Amino acid sequence: MKNLVNALLLASAVAYSGNLKIYKNQNEMTDEVTYIPSEDILFKELSGKRGFKLTLYISPKAQASGLTLYHAGIGNCSENDLLIILFEDGKKLSFNSWNKFNCDGDSWYRISQSEAQKLATTKIKKVMFRNGYSYDSYTKSVDEDHKTYFIELFEMLKNKKFSSFEKEK
Repeated sequence: MKNLVNALLLASAVAYSGNLKIYKNQNEMTDEVTYIPSEDILFKELSGKRGFKLTLYISPKAQASGLTLYHAGIGNCSENDLLIILFEDGKKLSFNSWNKFNCDGDSWYRISQSEAQKLATTKIKKVMFRNGYSYDSYTKSVDEDHKTYFIELFEMLKNKKFSSFEKEK
């Protein structure tokens, strides 16, 4: 059942369209602030049966602090997952998930300052996800329109360019 839910989530995910924004929301009761990219970058087979979506996790202090990945059809459960990003300049970043074993299809990755700098300045070429529990993997080249996804997000963070949820309604 969870695989079906994850597959539906993946199929209906808002994929990157080039109109990227970072939404800022402040809870009026708790004053907690959250920042959420308006779109994810989506990597999937044409059939839609396998793939993953990837996005930048932004802390309440408006700083990039990790990557989140949700997968479907690439193993059932997750543990010690691997994410590799290949950049246009031929260099790679490898990330190992830190979250516990789960069958929800999610993987979380911390990023260092130097990794954030690389994501903020270099176009991505290809991304690979390997499920650490089943060792199933999926690799996908990045469409030309999506190669600057992280560059754009980091530029918005740098310039504190945020949109409100309220303005979008």
